[in-house]
Amino acid sequence: MSKYGAIAGNASINARIEFCLDKLQEAEVRKFLRSFRSQQASGQIAHTYRELLVGAYLADLSIEARYEKETLGKTPDWTLVNDADEAVGFIEHMTFHQTPAIDNEIANSMRQGRTWAGWLPPNSDRLYQKLQQKAEKYECLVNELQVPYVVAVFGEFTASVDRHELDEALLDIHSGGVFSQCQVLSGVLFFDESAGTYSFSYIANHQSSRAMPLRDAKC
Repeated sequence: MSKYGAIAGNASINARIEFCLDKLQEAEVRKFLRSFRSQQASGQIAHTYRELLVGAYLADLSIEARYEKETLGKTPDWTLVNDADEAVGFIEHMTFHQTPAIDNEIANSMRQGRTWAGWLPPNSDRLYQKLQQKAEKYECLVNELQVPYVVAVFGEFTASVDRHELDEALLDIHSGGVFSQCQVLSGVLFFDESAGTYSFSYIANHQSSRAMPLRDAKC
């Protein structure tokens, strides 16, 4: 059994949670354990698990970061800090969900033991909108401190994010994409899972003047 106890209802995810927690400082581990325990009946564990994956990725890059650290009244998911524990950057996680109507259709088919045979619409427009909202959420904070800001994107299995669609949202549609319209955004950290391994790809916004030292990696 995990030294942290059973958190998720899946042994492999519990093992991965333990693996990721062991990469973090004790103060951050305590924060995650409190969050996980308070979410046992709420269905929010999966979201917090993905925030933890981002933290493990940062730890692997030897980037010092604090989970849900409050700065000027705001609490982004991850705050990058310097030796004086001052904020030098922010990362906010975003799980990209399918539309409620399609999610309901898929869930109804599964309950009835049937395979859903519908059509998934393109994601580019909704990705653009969601990323723009995330960029605007912390725009004032980021501009006040003059630090870089990145959004980490994970797509649920019913709304799997294709890299081509993400590139369209970032660089192409709506007069140059999110990067052109939201230069407060330093980049996007895209991650997905395959055979139990999480792959992280960093897409820098070269129109932003605030770079964040991230790179591609596996966790």
